[in-house]
Amino acid sequence: MPPALQHAEYKLLCQAIQEAAQLLAEGKVALGYQCLNSGLERAVELSEAGETWAVDLAESYRRALFHYACLYPTSQRVPMTQVARRL
Repeated sequence: MPPALQHAEYKLLCQAIQEAAQLLAEGKVALGYQCLNSGLERAVELSEAGETWAVDLAESYRRALFHYACLYPTSQRVPMTQVARRL
């Protein structure tokens, strides 16, 4: 895949982190989590399609999700999707 896609996906990761932080600040914690989780699902799909760099992208999303989840109460956490468990 062209490096442009890889660059675009990492840019989307940064945007997703910023959006999730904004949603968290607004008290919309589940939406922020879902924003990051959607990116993780896309990264996993790219990896399964043979994009080797997407493995690192998925790991970056997982780390972001882990850190994000540590910032809000367990009562507001949403269940992990099946895609998030792969890789």
